[in-house]
Amino acid sequence: MGDLGTVRNSYSTASASSDNNVGGLVGANAGPVSNSYSTGSVTGDYVIGGLVGQSWGTVSNSLWDVETSEQDSSAGGTGRTTVEMRNVDTFSDARWNIIAVAGPSMRNTGYIWNIVDGETYPFLSWQSVL
Repeated sequence: MGDLGTVRNSYSTASASSDNNVGGLVGANAGPVSNSYSTGSVTGDYVIGGLVGQSWGTVSNSLWDVETSEQDSSAGGTGRTTVEMRNVDTFSDARWNIIAVAGPSMRNTGYIWNIVDGETYPFLSWQSVL
């Protein structure tokens, strides 16, 4: 079984590649994954997922970009298109603490996540300029 780790309010834009147990955010995990996403390319030979390769835990309110990952399945989470991943409604509907801001250098720290609707993927409100 994978490690028991909690993944919450996180994301990955990196590419992931391995022989097995590879995911855009988590390769193998037995703990909860929530309010997270991934957008990078995911490649491997065995047990591959757009967001999670293999999971024995719960995956909730988490998404991956099916176009950029080139993966249409995952051991948890919901696959969305790039257009959907850049839409505030996609994440609001998934019950994220998110709000749209006017530009990537703008921040509303009253929310965990910010997004420039139609332009960027979500980013953490405390993050420096993208």
